[in-house]
Amino acid sequence: ERTLKPRFLSWAILEKFLCECKALGVENVSLVGSGEPTTHPSFHKIVDEMGRLGIKVDLSTNLLKMSDKVLKSMLQHLCSVTVSISAASEETYEKLHKCCQYDRTSSN
Repeated sequence: ERTLKPRFLSWAILEKFLCECKALGVENVSLVGSGEPTTHPSFHKIVDEMGRLGIKVDLSTNLLKMSDKVLKSMLQHLCSVTVSISAASEETYEKLHKCCQYDRTSSN
């Protein structure tokens, strides 16, 4: 089985994108994807910059990386949160998300 190494957009690209969004009058940006947005190494910086620019954040998360630091970062600029839990049982969840922990996600 092939495992892909996570890849992230650089801060320089994201910063340019967010500035262009602001210049175009974008009011909200949704952070979603086929991965967990909160795992981006610059997640807190991204959310803070969006807030500084007056851009509201919509977040789709599986809650795995939810912590006090993440929560405090998001609350100031958060417009909405969509919680994605793709399985009702631990067995199914672990099959779908080999790297994730069902108990940690469900307890968050």
